[in-house]
Amino acid sequence: MTEPSTDRRAPGPVTRSERNAVVALTMAFVAVCAAWAVLTPVFTVPDEPAHLNSALRLTDGFSWPAPGEARMAPEVLAARDEGDLPADDRSSLGELAERNEASGVDQMTQHPPLYYGLAAGVLTVADPEDTRADLTLLLLRLAGLVFAVPLPFLVWSATRRLTGSPRAGVVGAASLLAVPQLAQVLGGVSNDGLTIALCSVVTWLAVLWMTGDTRRRVLAGLGVALGLALLTKGTALPFVVFVGIVLTVWPREATILRRLLTAVATLALAFAVGGWWWLRNLLRFGDVQPSGLAGTRPTKPWEPGTGPDPVQYLDLFWSRVSVRFWGEFGLLDYPLPEILTDTLSVLAVAVVLGYAYTRHPRRLQTVVLSLLPVVVVLMLLANTWRHFVRTQLTAGMQGRYLFVAIVALIAVSAVAWMRCIPADRHRRAGVAVVLGSTFLAVLGPFRQYIGAYENSLYRVTGDGIGAMLTAAPAGTVGVATAVVATAVVGTVALVLVVGYVSRRDGRPRRQRSSPAQGLT
Repeated sequence: MTEPSTDRRAPGPVTRSERNAVVALTMAFVAVCAAWAVLTPVFTVPDEPAHLNSALRLTDGFSWPAPGEARMAPEVLAARDEGDLPADDRSSLGELAERNEASGVDQMTQHPPLYYGLAAGVLTVADPEDTRADLTLLLLRLAGLVFAVPLPFLVWSATRRLTGSPRAGVVGAASLLAVPQLAQVLGGVSNDGLTIALCSVVTWLAVLWMTGDTRRRVLAGLGVALGLALLTKGTALPFVVFVGIVLTVWPREATILRRLLTAVATLALAFAVGGWWWLRNLLRFGDVQPSGLAGTRPTKPWEPGTGPDPVQYLDLFWSRVSVRFWGEFGLLDYPLPEILTDTLSVLAVAVVLGYAYTRHPRRLQTVVLSLLPVVVVLMLLANTWRHFVRTQLTAGMQGRYLFVAIVALIAVSAVAWMRCIPADRHRRAGVAVVLGSTFLAVLGPFRQYIGAYENSLYRVTGDGIGAMLTAAPAGTVGVATAVVATAVVGTVALVLVVGYVSRRDGRPRRQRSSPAQGLT
């Protein structure tokens, strides 16, 4: 873990205790995601059957039909329908193919195929035809945990550099645990995991560039990571604008012509790697991202004298995106308490608006970094509104689409909270964030458990535990291992992180007199 930079406001060297805290947080975050992978009922991560279906298609050679033309394999739909059976009674995909003729649209060919190619590579060693379908799904869930591994490091490093505070970096990494929906998505079969990881790398490299690390490897990494993200999902498209702005503004000492040439060259590299896919869509289908479900959602004209109400729509958009960002589990069946998600959302937005953009040494970087989630929200709002006007359906209002900007959201929030809270209370506030994040990390899977097995009553009964163990593809041993391992790793991480954050020497002594004192 190194933080090379020529910027005089960059924090000091990484200490052993800081490194240990980040490593422990990484292990805890991955353990939580793994617990979600094991405990989440099969096929209850949004669109999980379709993601599996598209991965299976590629195991027989590259086949990527036009959006709306791909079909669901009958055996995948049958495996989904067996989700309510005890795990031991479920069938393999090969067995299910012989007794089911149902079909439907697989909308996932509206996305680029990078994730599905990687998933198909995993499936080639799993023999899915003869393996129980739920175990095949579990294998893909566990393989996808690799996408969770870099996130704590990326958040820690970006937050550390933007704020100039090692303590803020560690607290920022810990706050990943405060978003249970993120952990569930990373523990499911979905192209979101790869997209989140790649977009987080893009954000981290952009923060390095904005804060003085202008090495060529950072520039090359930006182009490649952005290109790979563009070859994964459309939620990466706002990063084209973001990277263009970053490279046009920094480094400040370079001429505007040099900055423009740097931006053009980097975006050209991204286009060569993966951006071409979207030009292909435009030329072939007349749309940057045609919907794979357009054929199943016909246009529905509005009655004369009526029409879409923008105010009501914005209210619905806020409520759905907010709760689905923090946690609405299962097939959007088991939300966290609305008063909790609304409070967290309003508080986060209010503090950022009130304190992130006041005068401080990193204000320009903070403003530019804030543009990223803003553009993501605007793109999501425009797409869902367009769909609503055409079909009168309120589809696509998913808070998980904001996870591509999770590094930016946490880093900007850290700047705001450090300026909101007096410096002599930073240690206590940091400990409170770590403890609160731990509470939410536990509350999320508990909410899903009671929703799936306890009729949404906040309780734990023998019948509920028995139903969970019977349904889990990993069985009693797998569930017990996941729960115990997560508890042990999480406890060790909590002790190390709280110990580091609460230390009086949690930041380099020289930072106390630096020009960025307000951010340390």
